[in-house]
This record gives sequence, structure tokens and C-alpha cells, in this order.
Amino acid sequence: MSKNKSNNSFAKSKTFKFSLVASAIMGISSPVFAEEAKAEESDTEIIVVTGIRGALITAAQTKRDSSTFVDSISASDANALPDLSDVQVIIKTSYPGQAPQVVEDQVTYPMTTAMLSVPGAVTVRGYSFFGDSYVYVIFDEDTDLYWARSRVLEYLSQVSPNLPSAARPQLGPDATGVGWIYLYALTDKTGRHD
Repeated sequence: MSKNKSNNSFAKSKTFKFSLVASAIMGISSPVFAEEAKAEESDTEIIVVTGIRGALITAAQTKRDSSTFVDSISASDANALPDLSDVQVIIKTSYPGQAPQVVEDQVTYPMTTAMLSVPGAVTVRGYSFFGDSYVYVIFDEDTDLYWARSRVLEYLSQVSPNLPSAARPQLGPDATGVGWIYLYALTDKTGRHD
């Protein structure tokens, strides 16, 4: 009989401790267990309860953070080839048969100085080659490409009468810098490496 009594009190003690730990983890304070909790609670139990509570809090925060991450990724606009290029308008002017210095003096320089006053232009770059002039007008990031093209076209119409009669300026393609990657290709003319 005494053996049964000790086993029963042991089981009761284990059940009590489990209830105490569960209520501590959940943050519930029960008046029924209040007196017994003070007597039964040891430093080890406090450490275990604090550890379990910390693990549950960490798991809840991880779940919250991962769902926030998934929501932000699904809401973002992702492209296979993101467009990181500047908003730019290119003016190509053909001036056939002329040396680079002549093209620079008569076409590139007057056109570059005229494009410096285009509203929203951040940088203007001019390049002169044999028979060709390229002027790049680079705009602020937030500028709409079509608005920029129309501004450059306005200023181009003002400077065109001052250029030589053989010089024919035209706007570059309506494309971003990402599109220029397709302009160049390495090809094998022998056909061995295709």
C-alpha cells in the first residue's frame, strides 16, 4: 500500500510540474497553483521555462518575418534583365566624307552646346568620328523617356539650321541601354563553333 501511495504522489507531482511548466510557457497564472508553485518551483524549472518561452517567441518571430519576406518578394516587380541604364537620347548625325576634327567643329560642338540647355538633362556627351557625330543626352532617373525624346527633338529643330547642309541629324532608336546588348554578336564564319 505504501508503495502505491508513493507512486501516486510521484505521478501527481509530475502532473503538477507539467501543468506548472505549461501555464508558465503560455503566460497564464492560475490562483490554484500559486501557493504550490512557489513551493515547487526550482531554479532549473525557471531556466527550462524561460528557454522554452524564448524558443516559442523566436519561432513566432521567424514565422512573421518569413511571411513578410514572401509578401514583399511577391509584390516586387522582377525582370529577367532589369533595366539599370540611364534615361538617354542619342542623336546621330551623318556628315559624309569629313574628318573627325571637322565633324567636331561643325556638328558635334554646336549640337552639344545646344543640348546642354535641354530641361532635365544631367549630362551631354559628344563623340566625333569619320563622317559621323554622336551626341548622348542623359537625363535624371525619374524622367520619362518619351518626354525626354520630345524635348531633345525640340532643341534639335532649333540647332539644325545652323549645321552644314550635308549634315543630317536624326534621333537614335527608341530603346534603353538594355536593348543595345543585341547590337553586338560574336559569330563564327567557319561554322565550326555554332
